[in-house]
Amino acid sequence: MKKSLQRISYALLFSLAFASCKKSHSRRDDLMGHWQQEGYPSNSINFNSDGTGSQIDPSYGNYTFNWTLADNDNSIVLTDGSTYLDTWKIRDLNSGDFTFQDEYNGYIYTFTR
Repeated sequence: MKKSLQRISYALLFSLAFASCKKSHSRRDDLMGHWQQEGYPSNSINFNSDGTGSQIDPSYGNYTFNWTLADNDNSIVLTDGSTYLDTWKIRDLNSGDFTFQDEYNGYIYTFTR
């Protein structure tokens, strides 16, 4: 009986240890990938896992940027490597929708996958 109880205890400990190793999901995970602007499908943003990205906008041109999350993962800070470009305040972000407010001009933009 004692050995049986010991085995159950070890099994439970192993299960808890294995479950605690599960990778947590983050805003960074939701952000990475390709996004198209709602209503303007030719406008898109790409966020790469290495902290680089690109924006394609036929009206204003294309550019690349570096990005980091700030403000408890509620803002995206864009730079060109050394120079600050802009900050986007995240209003909504999930696996299929991304809405942010551009702090430079105050406009709100919505993108989808």
